[in-house]
This record gives sequence, structure tokens and C-alpha cells, in this order.
Amino acid sequence: MKNLLFLVYPYTNVTTINRCCYRFFISCQRLILISFLWFSSTLLMLGNTNSDGKNGSAENDNVKTYSASIGNWVWLDLNKDGIQDDYEEGLNDFVVILYNEENHHVVSTKTINHPDTGMAGYYHFDQLAAGRYFIVFEIPAGYDVSPKDVANNLYDVLDSDGDPISGATDSICLKAGQKAQSWNIGLCLPALAGTE
Repeated sequence: MKNLLFLVYPYTNVTTINRCCYRFFISCQRLILISFLWFSSTLLMLGNTNSDGKNGSAENDNVKTYSASIGNWVWLDLNKDGIQDDYEEGLNDFVVILYNEENHHVVSTKTINHPDTGMAGYYHFDQLAAGRYFIVFEIPAGYDVSPKDVANNLYDVLDSDGDPISGATDSICLKAGQKAQSWNIGLCLPALAGTE
């Protein structure tokens, strides 16, 4: 064997050949280790890939999926024009109910003071998934409902969106992460006989 090596490599001694073989062996070990690490990391990335093709944990998915919200005001429409004027105040303790497109009750709340401004009549539904919803404003005895959608979407944040009979809104198509903060209802006190 040694003679054969000398014939192939006449100017190479045994020690040099042994070193080359050792280095080749070490290089093979490193290549195998690097391949294993790459394969493992690839499997890990595939395991963390979401159904939408984006990497992330299930916890992050929940944050993204249930990040939409709906809200705004119930107010006393003194001039009954269906627009919330600056001098018209909100009404607290009025029930607001959220339904999904299958008419299933999702959640309900009551109007309160806004946590930042202190204005009365505020409501808010958060942590909602994308989908279709509608709102029902419960109309207490002794109140009428303002005309619906008189602003024709020009001032949608200020007009009344509840049906005058049922108090229900139109269908709300909510996208993931959307903040739909323009769903209001104006309530009116009926005119006393002889005052109009």
C-alpha cells in the first residue's frame, strides 16, 4: 500500500498523506453536522409556519385575528335631526347588543363615560374576529329613534345608524384589525301634546 502511494505521489511522504486523510475526515464530519443543523432548523421553521404562510406562534395569530373592534355613541338628539351636535350629550346605561351574521348573540354592554374624554354614552366591543356583525340598540320606553343615515355617509361618525323601529343597524363587514368606531344611535324624547 505504501509503495502504491509512493507511486501515485512520489513526492509525498506517509505523514503528509495521513494528515490529508485526517483533514478530509474532519471536513466530512463538519459537513454532516452543518447539514443536520440546517435540516433541523428547516423543520422548526415549517413547524412555526401559520396557515396563511406567515411565520409566528399561535398566540400571535390570536392577537392578529381577534384585534378588530366596533363602537361609539348613544346620544340624546334634542333637535331630532339625526346628527349629533356639539351641545347634545350622550346617554349612559343604555343596552347595546352585538350579533354575528348567524343572528347569534356575541356580547352585550351598557353605555358608559368614555375612559379618556369622560363623555357619556360611549360603548365599545373589542377583541373581535373578522366577519359580519350587526348591533341592536335597546330602545327604552319613552324614547323615539332619530332618523337613520341622514348624512349619507358624509358624516357617518355623527349620524344615527339604528333602525327607528327595531334599533338594529345594517350589517357591519369587519376586517381583521379594523376599528369601526362610527356606529351610533340618536334617541329623542317624544314631544308633549301641544308643544309642537
